[in-house]
Amino acid sequence: MTLGVFIQSIAPIYAIYFLGQAIAMFFLFNDMQYVYINEETPSNKRAQAFTAAKIIGLFAIFLVPVIRGMFITEGSENWRPVLFFPVLIGIIVIILSALLLKETRAYTILQEDRAKNPEKYVEEKISLPQAVRDLKKMDNWGQVKWVIIVIMIFTPFALLNLQYSEMFMDQLGILHADRNIVLMLQVVGTGIAYLIQGQVADRLGRRPSYIMNAIIVVVLVPIEYVALVEGNLIVAGLSQGIRIGAFWNITDVSRFMLIENVPTRLRGYAQTLSGLCMFIMLPIAIITTTILLGFVTYVYDILLYFGLPFVFISLILVILKVKETVNVDITKIEG
Repeated sequence: MTLGVFIQSIAPIYAIYFLGQAIAMFFLFNDMQYVYINEETPSNKRAQAFTAAKIIGLFAIFLVPVIRGMFITEGSENWRPVLFFPVLIGIIVIILSALLLKETRAYTILQEDRAKNPEKYVEEKISLPQAVRDLKKMDNWGQVKWVIIVIMIFTPFALLNLQYSEMFMDQLGILHADRNIVLMLQVVGTGIAYLIQGQVADRLGRRPSYIMNAIIVVVLVPIEYVALVEGNLIVAGLSQGIRIGAFWNITDVSRFMLIENVPTRLRGYAQTLSGLCMFIMLPIAIITTTILLGFVTYVYDILLYFGLPFVFISLILVILKVKETVNVDITKIEG
C-alpha cells in the first residue's frame, strides 16, 4: 500500500498515477488486519476491538483537511504533499510491524497441533487450488460461498464509494475552503458510524450489523446528494461521513463472517479467493461507470443509480442466505 501511494505521489502522468492507485487498492483489500484481530481477540469483543483501532486511526485522517488547506487552495492546487503524509505513516507501520508483530494465537495453536499430530497434516498441500478444494469439502461451504458472493456483488459500489466526491464538489463549484469543512465533518460522521458498529456487531450479531449499515447507505446517499447540491455543508459532511463509515462497516462485517466460517489453516486462502472474486467485478464496474460518465449530469448520479442497486442485492442475499457467526470460536472450526 505504501509503495502504491508513493508511486501516486511522484507520478508524472495519469497512467503512472493509476498504476500506483491499482497497487495500493489491491493490497488495501487484502485486509490482513482482520485476520490478526479476529485471531487475537475474544469472540464477543472482535468488532469492538476492530472499530476501536479504526477510530484511533481517524485522528490521523483529521490531518488530511489540514494538509489540504495548506497545499490545495484556489489557484494553487499542489496535491502531491497530501500523499506524503500517508507514505510517511506507511513507512513507520512497516518498521513497527517488522519489529513488534508476532504470530497470532490461533496460528500458534495450529502450529502446535501440527507438531503434536503430524499424521493429520501429512497430505496437507499449501496451494490455492488445494485450499479451494478443501473449502468446498467443508460442511459450511454453502455459507462461505454465499459470503463471497455477497462481497463480489458489493464490489461495484465499493469502487464508486471511494471515488467522485471531490469531482462532484468541483462540478458544483464548491470552494476548497468549504470542501475542507465537508472533509472535517466527514471524519466525525465516520467515527460515529464506527462507534455504533462495534456494539451492534458484537451484541446483536453480524447479520443485524450488515442490514443496519446497508440501510444507512441506502438512506444517506440521496440525503448527501441533495445536501451538496443545496450547499448545506454540515448535513453533507455528516451524512457523507456516516455513509462512508457504514460502507467500511459493511466490508468489515463481511470479512468477519468469512473469517468466522473457515478454519485457521484455510483462512488466508479464503481471503485470497474472496479477493480474486472481487477483482472479477472490477472490470465490469470500471467499464460501466466510464460509459455512464458520458450520460449523467453529475458524477454522483452514478453512485445513486448504478451503485445503490448493488447494495440492495447484497442486502437481500444476506437476509435470505447468510447465517449468523457472532461468538464463533475460530480456533475450533474444523476443515
